Amino acid sequence: MLADAGVRLLSIQTSNLAVRGAKGKATKTCRYATAFERTETGVRYMARGVHTWTLEKQAPGWRVSSVSWRPDPPERGRRRKL
Repeated sequence: MLADAGVRLLSIQTSNLAVRGAKGKATKTCRYATAFERTETGVRYMARGVHTWTLEKQAPGWRVSSVSWRPDPPERGRRRKL
């Protein structure tokens, strides 16, 4: 949705960051809260959930091998109007 020209990003917040790893592999997980606005109506929404990055150690550093987002269920406020 945020790739839509009719949506303006207002803020992105993260919390509960956790990084775990061993033997050249790591996983970074955190909660997100993204506020955005529909430009044609001015209606604001909040999307919340968890995102996870999977990383692999490679010379000279780390490579992101995948990124995923898991939105909270609607009853927890997914795309809730602000």
